[in-house]
Amino acid sequence: MKKLKLFIVPILILFVFGGLLMQKVLSDERQLPNKNWSRDISFPINSEEKETPLVVSDGQHITVYIKNKQALSVLETDDNFQIFKQRKIPINLTKYDPYTVIDSNIFFISNKTLTFSDSEGKTKEIEKNVDGLANLSGNLVYWRNNEIYRLDQTTLSGKKIGSAKHPIQNIVAGNNPNIFLMVEKTDDYIYLTVLQKNGGQYEQKQLVKLTLPYNALLDGFNFVVHDQTMLITYYQFGSTHGGTYRNNYLVSFNLKKYKVDSKTVKLDVVDNETGLTFSTMNDLQINWINDQPVLLFSGIGPFYGGKEAQNIYLARQSHGQWQAQKISNTKNPSSKPVWMNNHAVLWNEFDGHSYILKGSSQNESIIQKSLHLKKEDWSDAMSTSLTQLAISLLIFVYALVWVIPASLFIIGLSMGNMTLMERNPRWIAVTAAVLFVITQLIFIQRLFNGKLQTFGPGYLHFVGASYVIPVIVALFAWFLTEWVKNKDWGNIQFISYFLLTDVLMIGFLVGPYTL
Repeated sequence: MKKLKLFIVPILILFVFGGLLMQKVLSDERQLPNKNWSRDISFPINSEEKETPLVVSDGQHITVYIKNKQALSVLETDDNFQIFKQRKIPINLTKYDPYTVIDSNIFFISNKTLTFSDSEGKTKEIEKNVDGLANLSGNLVYWRNNEIYRLDQTTLSGKKIGSAKHPIQNIVAGNNPNIFLMVEKTDDYIYLTVLQKNGGQYEQKQLVKLTLPYNALLDGFNFVVHDQTMLITYYQFGSTHGGTYRNNYLVSFNLKKYKVDSKTVKLDVVDNETGLTFSTMNDLQINWINDQPVLLFSGIGPFYGGKEAQNIYLARQSHGQWQAQKISNTKNPSSKPVWMNNHAVLWNEFDGHSYILKGSSQNESIIQKSLHLKKEDWSDAMSTSLTQLAISLLIFVYALVWVIPASLFIIGLSMGNMTLMERNPRWIAVTAAVLFVITQLIFIQRLFNGKLQTFGPGYLHFVGASYVIPVIVALFAWFLTEWVKNKDWGNIQFISYFLLTDVLMIGFLVGPYTL
């Protein structure tokens, strides 16, 4: 029975502390990204490439389109994320082929040819040598160099409605059905021009000229209109001797006076969770919700277990500073977010093989539904727990320092007074244990660090935890050693088992969150 106890103790330690770790991981799995948003909900639709979902709403149902290499995947849902229909339209679009959907009809450009497709995938070529297209509140507009055309969707014939002064890079729609942004590009400048719908025509008013920096590009233009103010965001991507950089900018315009309200400012957004400024923000968009501008983007931030992951964030201004809150909590890279409506967001998560459509909502029923543990939550928790327990064994490297004084004490007595060691007086084991605990208390402080404070369970971070916990663990390890020891054990066997038990418990208790 005594020999069996020798093996029972480490097995019990593994199961007890492994169970505590798994409970913490499951708790983290169920954690909302913030109190107002649900955990991510998976939709049964994915893509081979990193694509921005296209969202089309008819007021009742919401249709989501995702480009794939062999077909256009379509999903019909609603504000409750209830799935009504799922299908594929046999249209072969590459990631470089722009497309849009108007009244279930699909318009796309492939090999510079504007093409029409119905909802069954039957196509018809409309016009060649087309550079781009845009859906302007149900009106299809396309352009060739600097000439702008509007398509009659009944006859599928185009009519020229104007021209730009420079080659058109893009035409962007926003939240106002009558105001659009035209981006023109030359070798040296980007020109931003407002297109304002007036009857069947679009009046042009140039806003600003942006200088193209050397060896850089300006792109990703988005805007939102509120009253007479137009807020435009864009990014600058370039290279330097040290590598590449990506900065995001915001500029405000007065549409009544058609002049810049404020200078172009670099967007510095702070993560509410860490207090750190995002070094990179991708897929940036701007919207106007609850009487204030809101930024939507993907960025890298903290994830449970002391790791970092690319997630989806919303940022609002507070006291003159942009502050972001996470609205996704995925461990795999999340990107290409898009508003489903003002209370829900969709994006893609890369699982290592393909991009899965995910969503998060402020709908209370969806929030409650998302808290239920799924099969993948259990499998992820098991995998994470086993990995972190294995990593925790690195604690034995730290323990090499902790055992030095106790080891030197035992070795010194053995060499100097073997007769005393053979008598096995109790005070030798006690002294060695005290030396070990004192040394441990000195060097273990670095393990009770910021990562443990952030990612560890509450019972591991309190005032004096770095002293109280090691002492409690040492006392418990001593008790277990007393319980399993054999009659013929000497001080060396006793103290060795005590040290092993103590280090194992400390490793499994603290290691998963700090190593």
